[in-house]
Amino acid sequence: MNTHSNPKNIYLLNAKTNAFMKKSLWIFLLFLTIDSQATNPESLYSDDVYSAESICKAFLSSLSSITKNEERLNNLFLPHSLQIDATKSSSELVQVQELADFISSCKTRYNSSDTKISSLKHTVRQFGNIASVFQTWRLAGSLEGQESKTIEGINSFQLVYSEKRWWIVNLMWDHQTSDKIIDEAYIK
Repeated sequence: MNTHSNPKNIYLLNAKTNAFMKKSLWIFLLFLTIDSQATNPESLYSDDVYSAESICKAFLSSLSSITKNEERLNNLFLPHSLQIDATKSSSELVQVQELADFISSCKTRYNSSDTKISSLKHTVRQFGNIASVFQTWRLAGSLEGQESKTIEGINSFQLVYSEKRWWIVNLMWDHQTSDKIIDEAYIK
């Protein structure tokens, strides 16, 4: 007698096949989810962009180890954002950079492993889907191969909430000099 023609055996065979197919489908979906998170910077760095505070923290953290975090830093900004270096003297023009140029200059400037950038204070002003952030920072370490030093400055971020996350629209920064002292209100 052929065992495959017995309805009871066919039912057992179909049940085993269904169980195997269900397990296979779940494993496939699990790997698909893991793979999409590993290759999608937006999901990989979603904790960086859920609030104005988190995006500012992620920005400094990314700069401190720019060679390892270029993709993370890139994910914080809108593609056509502007980065404005206002550290020049009053008689010089400010330097305006697009994102790719900004990241390239950061890789040159912050390439030392001893360079650490930390936040001293930040102030967020938000209305609806827009926010403005003043962030006071301290850099300790060497820049572009120079001797180690400590620099303090202020970042000014313009942020927008879009596509269920925060984006840096523009970044402008300046640092303290003997002519430009940071007011205590921005530090404490």
